[in-house]
Parts: sequence; structure tokens; C-alpha cells
Amino acid sequence: MSDIVRDERSRRFRLILNILGIILSTSLLFYYIPLLKNAGLALGLAAGGILTLNTACSLAVYILD
Repeated sequence: MSDIVRDERSRRFRLILNILGIILSTSLLFYYIPLLKNAGLALGLAAGGILTLNTACSLAVYILD
């Protein structure tokens, strides 16, 4: 039973961290568009940020489990 609870907690933890990563990357996107004046570069930075944060969150969940 404790394995089921731990899996549910790690799933929720991963979901929350991924949502926070997407929010952070989106806010960075809207911050960098006026500075860069190049939407393609800003989208690339945001996508890279999402991938980096998702990888870090997955690694954190793996280490904590």
C-alpha cells in the first residue's frame, strides 16, 4: 500500500514541478521578447527552459524516490 501512496506522491510532485517549469518558461518568454525583438530566439529560449526544468524535475523525482 505504501508503494501506491509513494507513486501517487511522486506523480503529483512531478506534475507540480512541470507546471511550475512551464509557468516560469512562459514568463521568461514574455520577458525576453521585447528585449530580443526576435520571437524565434525567445521561443527557443523558452523551449530550452522547459526541457531543462522538466529534466531537472524528473531527476529530482528519481533521486527522491
